[in-house]
Amino acid sequence: MRALVDQNPDKVLAAIDKMEANLKLSITAREAMLWARIKCFERLGNYDSMMDYLSTIARGSPQAWQMEQIYPAVRALEDDSNKLSVVRAMLPGLSKLPSMERRFRIMEIDSMLALAQYEQAYEASKNFLDLYPRAGDGWRVLAVSAGKTGKPFEADSAWKTITERADPRRELWWEGMLSRAEIRAASTRPKAACQILEELTARKSQMPAGLNTKVDAVTKAVNLKSNCAAGAS
Repeated sequence: MRALVDQNPDKVLAAIDKMEANLKLSITAREAMLWARIKCFERLGNYDSMMDYLSTIARGSPQAWQMEQIYPAVRALEDDSNKLSVVRAMLPGLSKLPSMERRFRIMEIDSMLALAQYEQAYEASKNFLDLYPRAGDGWRVLAVSAGKTGKPFEADSAWKTITERADPRRELWWEGMLSRAEIRAASTRPKAACQILEELTARKSQMPAGLNTKVDAVTKAVNLKSNCAAGAS
């Protein structure tokens, strides 16, 4: 907790250095110090040191417990520009960890989307799917980036790939179906959205908690454009 509340994060980093010199530390203790070091770098705004530290781990032989601490810590970084820089600094060293490399590549694309780098995100999404054609997150970022770059048909197709595979009890399925409804309602054939709304109505009992307000809002907006006879409300 000192990493979050201590008035002098530099002192916390110095203390971590001393403790890590103890080779007998447990994995649990090392996990806590790894997390604390990242948090101290973030509080100091010292992203260069964070990038150096994490990329050094990635280039070496990172242990599973290290990466399982690093991934959520980097994902939780609030500044998307710095997050993108950290991810890109780490990626060259992750080629020997294919599963973790995939997760960091998706984080890279999500960061580009958050920074409105839509064309770059679109190209990165296509490249990702060339390597991992069955990755659901790959189809998600392609769908979002295609929509943001004026490619509604490609976006609809990508969301369809997701909704055909995903469980209707998952939030991702609902995100995909709502997006498809909005895309179709904005097209030259807005009535095509009605079929989507009908399926949402049929699946309402499977809707995850907390989505009702969003579903109702999208349904009403799509109905105004499409004049569907039935909706998901």
